[in-house]
Parts: sequence; C-alpha cells; structure tokens
Amino acid sequence: MKKILIKISLILGLSLSSIAQSAPIKSIEILGLNAISRGTVLSYLPVEAGDDYNKKTSIQIIRALYKTHFFKDIEVSQADQVLKIKLQENPHIKYVELLNYSDKVIEEEAINRVLKSMDLSPGKIFNKRQLDKLISQIEGSYISKGYYGIKIAKTIEIDDQNRVGIELDIFEGEVARISSMKISGSEVHDEDDLLDLFEIGEADFFLLNYFTEKDHYSKVALDAGVEAMKSLYINSGYLDFKVNKIATDLSEDKQNISIDIQVNEGSEYK
Repeated sequence: MKKILIKISLILGLSLSSIAQSAPIKSIEILGLNAISRGTVLSYLPVEAGDDYNKKTSIQIIRALYKTHFFKDIEVSQADQVLKIKLQENPHIKYVELLNYSDKVIEEEAINRVLKSMDLSPGKIFNKRQLDKLISQIEGSYISKGYYGIKIAKTIEIDDQNRVGIELDIFEGEVARISSMKISGSEVHDEDDLLDLFEIGEADFFLLNYFTEKDHYSKVALDAGVEAMKSLYINSGYLDFKVNKIATDLSEDKQNISIDIQVNEGSEYK
C-alpha cells in the first residue's frame, strides 16, 4: 500500500513540475531584424501564440532558425508569457564582381546564371560555403580549358548596413599547349586521319597556329574528338570499338601537356 502511495505521489509531483515549467505564449517579440521581415521569421517558427513554452521549445526554435542560414546568432527567452527572440542576421550580398577574367573561358551571361542558381546574387543572404563552391566551379572551368595555372583571390568587405561586397580577382595564367598527341592501336584507320578528327593537336606551322590555336589544350575539345572517332569506327562496322585509355601528362611548369590515346578497334561486322 505504501509503495502505491509513493508511486502516485511521484507521478503527481512530475506532472505538477511539468505544468510549472510550461506556460502558454501570449505574444512573440522579435528583435534585431534588418533585411528579413517579421513574417518570414514567424513562418519558420515551430510555435505560435497560444502554444505552450518550455525548455524544449527554445531549442526547437533555435534549430529551426539556424537551418534557414539567415542568422549567425540566435537568443530565445520567455518572460511574463512573452516569447522573445533576439537575432543577428547574416550579411546580405551587395555585389559580386569578377575581375580580369577572359570572355574566351567564361562568359558574363554564364556567370550571372551561376550566381543566381547558387543564391549569390545581390540581395541574397551571404553564404561562405556557396562562395567557395563558386570559386571551385570557376577554377574547374579554367582547368577544363587548359588554364592549369588559374588562381583566384577573394576580397570580402562588409559595410555599416551589414551588406557584403565580394570581389574575385582572377589570374588566368597561360593555357597549356599540346607538345605531343598520339593515338595507338589503330590499324584500320591511319593515325593522322584520326588525329584530324580533333580540333586540338600538335601545333601547325606558326602563322596558321596563331589563328587556329590548335595546340591550346581543352578537355571539352578532347572529349568531342574522342566521340567523333567512336562514330567513325561504328559507322565503319567496328561496333566493339573501345578507347582503352586517355593519358594526359602535364609538365611541371603547367605550360605543356602530352596526350596519349590507346584504342582497341575490335572486329568488323559486315
């Protein structure tokens, strides 16, 4: 009997303690907003006026608001049934400017599309991880077109209105030039005929190469040439044709590159 009374008393005590720690929210006060509207914040909150507030509520609110990436500091408190949320916004982007880049490698229209898709256009919340991704993408674009010496210096400035100005200063370096390009394993088609399928290759005589830039390495052009070679063999009846290996060897100074393509023609289907 005593054990039952003790258990009932314990349950009642926990229930009363829970009630004491919970209180309905009469109103919500949001402090520190600048560019973000009150309505936007309210839409992300897991509670509203009339809901009970307890210790778990503050943790849920902080987690929900941090997930938006809108804020770098969040404080939640409750007094006299008023929920107070004090916020410090992440800075907004004022501008993103790319300096000293070449239209041959990246076009301004393409840059603007990428900035928009990555939420790095003016007015968006600044996200350093997205900026680092952008820099990696730009570097990848240059490298795919043979600019292995690409370097990008970023400058970030925050004004007194919590807006970020971003400058990306691009040092392109020189495009890697093709010092040698060979195709091995071909018997049906002459190697020179196969090499002619590629827009890139070893330099022609100086004056012609000046205009064609044939010896300027580009992974896009290399891949296109490989596809043209595959089509030639398939159309010639060599349906099992395969490219076994494409080896590229970049010089230590990143100025020259050699290309070795190994193929397996397979059998002819008649």
